[in-house]
Amino acid sequence: MLNNNPLLHVQIERAIQNKVNNREWSYDEKIPSERELSKIYKVSRITIRSALDDLVRKNILYRIQGKGTFVAIPKVEHKISKLSGFTEDVKKQGFEPSTKIIRKERILATKSISEKLNVNIGENIYYIERIRYGNQEPWIFEKNYFPEKYCQNLISIDLNNKSIYTILENKYNIQLEYGKEIIQAILINPLESEYLKIPVGSAGLLMERISYDINNNIVEWSQSICNANRCKFYFELRRSRPFNDEGRRFKNNI
Repeated sequence: MLNNNPLLHVQIERAIQNKVNNREWSYDEKIPSERELSKIYKVSRITIRSALDDLVRKNILYRIQGKGTFVAIPKVEHKISKLSGFTEDVKKQGFEPSTKIIRKERILATKSISEKLNVNIGENIYYIERIRYGNQEPWIFEKNYFPEKYCQNLISIDLNNKSIYTILENKYNIQLEYGKEIIQAILINPLESEYLKIPVGSAGLLMERISYDINNNIVEWSQSICNANRCKFYFELRRSRPFNDEGRRFKNNI
């Protein structure tokens, strides 16, 4: 119930956000107009507009000029400076992760696979295709390659709705240490369109990662195709200060 608190627009903002969180309004659904919301909450349109402005800034809502205000599709944030998996990232941000296994099999390393995983051509590799969901919406189509020698019988495990990173750490005692990742823009092809439920030619992101253990062994190569409207990336950058002739860092006065 609303009260006479001077931050009335904050109460309105929370009330509207609760409707979004509870899925009373679906993603991309148009919400009531400012006039209608003003009548519902018995406050001025200025207060409503202030609350909506805040929700737009937080990417919870978005506006289309001449059409109205709509519920934004949530995006999972991935911090580039941290080696983490989809399940960890999604849970941390309050979404419900789930996974569907499309394919899992043992294959022989081709020349390109052997170069990525630093194994011999013909070595046994586990290949896994998965669709990763957030709040039951398909967000990522993922292709994973694992050298069998580090995780024998991996594909015999039920991997639906499970974090493979957690399995590697807990079952195989693999201590994941760091990763190298390349991100590039792509256009979604017909197969990816089918899995991600978006039109062919939509904007997508290809995230290619190589993961290393504490002994510097390559334990995974993955290719993740993401709906560009569902993912955002957080980069943390630091500027190193130059050294003077005595080997000391100059003070950064900027």
